[in-house]
Amino acid sequence: MALLARQKCGSRLCLFYPENGEMSKITAIAGERENPLPESRDFCRIATVSANPMALFCFFERRMKRIIFLIAGILLGTAVLPAQSAAIELRDTTYAIINTQLEVLEDPDNSLAIEQVQHRVFRPRQEMKFIFGYEHETLWARFKMVNRTQQNRVFMAEVVNPFIPKLGCYQIGSDGKLDTSFITGSGFHFAERPLERRNFMFPLRLDPGDSCQVYFSISKDFLPNSTILLTDYDTREGIIRRYEDILLTVFFVFCSLYLLLSALVFSITRQRFQWYYFGYVLLTACFISTHLGHGFQYLWRDQPILQFIIPSTLNILRLIFGIWFFRLYFEITRYARHFNFFLNTTIALFLLTPILQVVYTLWQPQTGVYQAAMFYGYLFFCSYLVFFSLVILAWALREIFYKRRTRSATLFIIVALNFVGLATTSLQSLGYNLQDLTPDYLFTNKLNFTTQTFYIPVPVMAAFFFEILLVFNFSLRKYIRLFEKDQRAQLKIAKAREEGLNALIMGVENERRRIARDLHDGACVHLAAVNMQIDSLRETLTDQPELSNKLAGITDDIEQTYREVRGISHDLMSKALEKTDLQVALEDLVMRCRQAQPGLDIQLYTHFRPDEVSSLAKIHLYRILQELLGNVLKHAEARQVSVQLLEDQGNLLITVEDDGKGFHPDAQGHSDGIGLANVRTRVEVLRGTLHLESKPGRGTFVNIEVSMESTRSIDHVA
Repeated sequence: MALLARQKCGSRLCLFYPENGEMSKITAIAGERENPLPESRDFCRIATVSANPMALFCFFERRMKRIIFLIAGILLGTAVLPAQSAAIELRDTTYAIINTQLEVLEDPDNSLAIEQVQHRVFRPRQEMKFIFGYEHETLWARFKMVNRTQQNRVFMAEVVNPFIPKLGCYQIGSDGKLDTSFITGSGFHFAERPLERRNFMFPLRLDPGDSCQVYFSISKDFLPNSTILLTDYDTREGIIRRYEDILLTVFFVFCSLYLLLSALVFSITRQRFQWYYFGYVLLTACFISTHLGHGFQYLWRDQPILQFIIPSTLNILRLIFGIWFFRLYFEITRYARHFNFFLNTTIALFLLTPILQVVYTLWQPQTGVYQAAMFYGYLFFCSYLVFFSLVILAWALREIFYKRRTRSATLFIIVALNFVGLATTSLQSLGYNLQDLTPDYLFTNKLNFTTQTFYIPVPVMAAFFFEILLVFNFSLRKYIRLFEKDQRAQLKIAKAREEGLNALIMGVENERRRIARDLHDGACVHLAAVNMQIDSLRETLTDQPELSNKLAGITDDIEQTYREVRGISHDLMSKALEKTDLQVALEDLVMRCRQAQPGLDIQLYTHFRPDEVSSLAKIHLYRILQELLGNVLKHAEARQVSVQLLEDQGNLLITVEDDGKGFHPDAQGHSDGIGLANVRTRVEVLRGTLHLESKPGRGTFVNIEVSMESTRSIDHVA
């Protein structure tokens, strides 16, 4: 049971219904309902004349005349007065839009009370297509309902318009007496509402089989168009409210996700004009929320005047941000000077609108030229919005078909969606009931019915939703294009750098080869010739043993110098590397390292295909191992060294591990020496990775991984 009890509290009617598991009370000002007693005078008169037949006949004759006159009056009245709309039958589950069942009455002087209104002639709501705004008068609306359930029920009459300054709701019982009344509106504090909801909701109680008439007095100062819904309390606070929360949550969560993702994308692309669209989406989401009544519900509960200022201001600001984005994105200032002037004029006009709105709201002129100027100014603003959208559509079509700019096709769709939203909002603001255009059968579904609890038209929210999808898709595609362009540029730079490194290294190798050739073919030959001449001279000095011994010592020094120069020449360019493959050259390198340090145990393990390694890659790999083994000989003081070249799953793995004294690679002040820097450079040229581990007293481990594809594809650079 939605309603558990009803009791009289003086002149107040107290309605109790469960909310959130507790008993909640709604108190409404009510008039005293009194059951009229039969007139005792007529009863006594009948008893007096019953003894006289003639008097009794005269008595009934007078009564028959009254009955005849009453019947004639009723028939005449029904012929003159329009028939009242049929009563709405209330069931256990009720949700209905009652705009078509409404009857309306205009009160231009704001002078009618509820007792007077009951005797006035109403006309059907369908005859009043437009209810122009900014007029200080009252519009009365009424409908009749009958409780067809078998128990006492509470029904909710909901007025979907959070901008009505003053709204009254009156429940008139079947006996013509006032049962309940509420006075609220956007001009009152939010806590003064019967239920603290973003829409105006009025609880109405009916006994089983009972009927009543509900009257609304609606102040027509701002945005007078309203949709009136009728639901039973359980359905409204149950499934309808759940659908409402789901739809709003999905919409605002989507907006929040878009803002987060777009902020990330815009910060990466570094295109400042994109932030204007970010501001447009943010302001639009805030505008929709405040236009639905959330701002009054949660933020300015005690400042009713802000409800008539902030939503309209947010609407203007979002339009300005949208125009700025449009102008910068399409570079209107450079390519369309006259059109840019039109946009600047529009921005100036939009900036003037909230100022006039604030002045009118704070001043509240009651009569005279100001009221008419405000109304026609607002009418001009709505018309200009539609005109502005048509101009943008025409410009987009010109860009598509005349200048062949395909990216304007997306703009056309976006502006078309905005045009739908602006046109719909403008018609609503002028008082046109958009629900009249929609067949009633569409709202027999609870989910579709839930959309009617939103004052902002659903096409506006849908257009904004699809607009965000289009713009985000467009921005994302542009970001991908920029990313791919940046990747191509980075790849081009990397390739140029690689070619430069290859050229540098090959220049060094060529210089090494030249120096090695000069040393081998020049200095070594001369040293050998000098040595031979000294040997010949020593053979002629057999009679001078001291001089012969000195010449023998010189010969030994020259021989040692010859071997060192020859070794330098070999280190500069390995003859084995030039004449054979990489594996033979490495074995020769290991052998010479053993000769240089006989106490060092060097183990070489190879398992790869040397014939698939290009000539330039052979040089890089040979120099890498030459530098690493040279560091071991010079600094490690190791006893054992393990060198491995293994091919594994398309990669060439190179490891050099020793048991030397090690070092701290990450120690402060430590930096790569020339040899290790050369190793890193060559690994980078081979597009490989280098990993080094070392600790004092625990030796050093170097791991290099190079793709076999790199060793095959790297070409010689002259």
